[in-house]
Amino acid sequence: MNKQTDLDYSALGWVKNELDATLRQAVEALESCAEGSAADRIELRRCITSLHQVHGILQMLELYGAAALTEEME
Repeated sequence: MNKQTDLDYSALGWVKNELDATLRQAVEALESCAEGSAADRIELRRCITSLHQVHGILQMLELYGAAALTEEME
C-alpha cells in the first residue's frame, strides 16, 4: 500500500465537531463581510483567524492537502 491509503483518519474524528464549528464561524464571518456590514474588517479578520485555526489543526493531523487548501484560503 502507498502512503496515501495508509493514512489513519481516527484523529480527525476526535476534532471533527470543533473543525465544523470553526469552519461555520469562518463562513458566517465571510458572509457578513460580503453583505457589507459596518464592521467589514473585523468580520474579515474573524474569517482569517478561523481559517488559520483550521489550518493548524490539519497540519497537526498531517492532512497536508487539506492544510494547503486552508492556507490558500487564508
